[in-house]
Amino acid sequence: MAIKDGDDAALDDILSYQTYNRLKNHWPAATAPSNKQEGMIHYDTDVDRPYIRDGSGNDIELWSKNSPIALANLLTNSRLSVWSQSDTNKGLGTMAYDSGSVAPVVGEALTGDTSSATGNVISYTLASGTWGGGDAAGVITLGAVTGTFIDNEDITGSTGGANILTVNGDSAIGLFNDPMNDDDTGDWTLDDCTLAFDTDHYEITRTDSSQIIYQTKTCVTGKLYKIECDIKNGTEAGVEVKGFADSVLPVTYTTGVAWAKATWTFRAPNTSVNIGAVAYIAGAANIEVKNFSCYEITPCCTAADAVALDDFVKDTTCDIYRLHRGGADVKGVQMVVNTASDYVRWPGAIYNLAHWYYKFRGKTITVGGYLNTDKASHAKITITDSAGSTSSAYHTGGGTDEWREVTHTVDASATSLAIYIYGDQTGETGGDTIIEFHSPMFVLGSSIGEGNYAPIPQEEICTAKKIPSNKLDGKTSQSDIAVADLSIAADSDGMLPDGCMEVKILTQCNDAGSAGTDCYLRFRADATKDYEYYNSPYGRANDTDERVLGWQQCDSLGDIDYKLEASGAGAYDIDQMDYVAVRLR
Repeated sequence: MAIKDGDDAALDDILSYQTYNRLKNHWPAATAPSNKQEGMIHYDTDVDRPYIRDGSGNDIELWSKNSPIALANLLTNSRLSVWSQSDTNKGLGTMAYDSGSVAPVVGEALTGDTSSATGNVISYTLASGTWGGGDAAGVITLGAVTGTFIDNEDITGSTGGANILTVNGDSAIGLFNDPMNDDDTGDWTLDDCTLAFDTDHYEITRTDSSQIIYQTKTCVTGKLYKIECDIKNGTEAGVEVKGFADSVLPVTYTTGVAWAKATWTFRAPNTSVNIGAVAYIAGAANIEVKNFSCYEITPCCTAADAVALDDFVKDTTCDIYRLHRGGADVKGVQMVVNTASDYVRWPGAIYNLAHWYYKFRGKTITVGGYLNTDKASHAKITITDSAGSTSSAYHTGGGTDEWREVTHTVDASATSLAIYIYGDQTGETGGDTIIEFHSPMFVLGSSIGEGNYAPIPQEEICTAKKIPSNKLDGKTSQSDIAVADLSIAADSDGMLPDGCMEVKILTQCNDAGSAGTDCYLRFRADATKDYEYYNSPYGRANDTDERVLGWQQCDSLGDIDYKLEASGAGAYDIDQMDYVAVRLR
């Protein structure tokens, strides 16, 4: 920022608005003449700006409200991007229903009586019929989904009880949903195989060199999706199966004598994606498959507890989902409000600990961010200390992003300090009371202003829980793997964001021939970089664990490359690979 004289002529860059915000509460008021000494910074409360007294007794303005500003964001994890405490189930989708006799409620868990598939109610529409008449029909939006719902199965609600409604068609659930319990084989495109219905599953039979089944679906480029299916031996045993999303997905599952679930997460490469599975069948044999589904996935916290995204807590009656809008630029939190005054709060457990609140005692602070809801007099931002609170204006309910900020002077004897995003209306099943919140700012000072959001540069976040690698954690009996791409967002089921700068990785590996043969798992950012992170058991006694904790930089998309060198076929074990910290750009 430029020092300015009375005519607003720039003289020199010496004081940023960031410094101003950090110091203003300690400056003497301009109305105290004895404080206006040569070379001293002072603060004029009437115009809310700092000055310095020069040798001639003139006041030189250090910052103008009309000049560009650079605010210091004190809100750790400020992009709302790290969700290591997410539910295991992360699917998003809609489900058509009919024969409804009991209306679901926001946040209620629904379970298929036949499939055991589950999901939590975000909202629903009523297209026809009545609940009292037992013929209600419409569409339910579900979160925290897993499993494959079946047409005409009854649904049990955690609040409404048994048989509150019936599934009306299964194919449109999620991106697509095929329980394979009747003959819908014509929905699939086949390469080098045939697909046949048998009782309650499909059989994939080899006709040529590779066996691929897929459906072409419309995706949102950059969003994360998860494929799930159950696989089993057929006339051939021990067949390797991989997912397919325009290309072969690298995680391998092997069929066995019992049904086993296979899952693959991928980031959509474009808007039209061929999604399915690849089976490596020998000869003219077959394998069995059923319960094939593909959902968009997003981290969420839906239990009746305070667990939320990292560094935050939530009300026990509120469900929250990570908000993702078409790419890495805007990520936030979506609150599915159930009870009036549901909230998300920052910080979490430390809000009433002295090392947190003491540094803000007596200071003026401002918090801002974008809110979005369809309900008026509902969404607001509140700063609360032990002596009182101050709230922003409500969002107007217009269904678009609106910047809201609130300024509060923390009590000089405060014993707590917290920031809340509140939903003041009872949850409505039509979705009007859902709140979206993103781009939060927390600064020392009395104003921020829309458009001045700034993340903490190179913010480092230690995850609240370890995040296992989808692709590599627990992968034993590995042979050599050529250089392959690893998307950190997909590999963590979205619990880490796109565009990570670096990740901190913990691995535990061993190799059957490590005593005499070179072997390693290693990572690099991309082909232009050298390998940085190594777990090499080489030189240790055979099958002796090597444990490595270290940072690995990512490429611009937040991806890394990996390569595995084993001492021999099936010799290398990756017993553990977890992400334990992340550095954001």
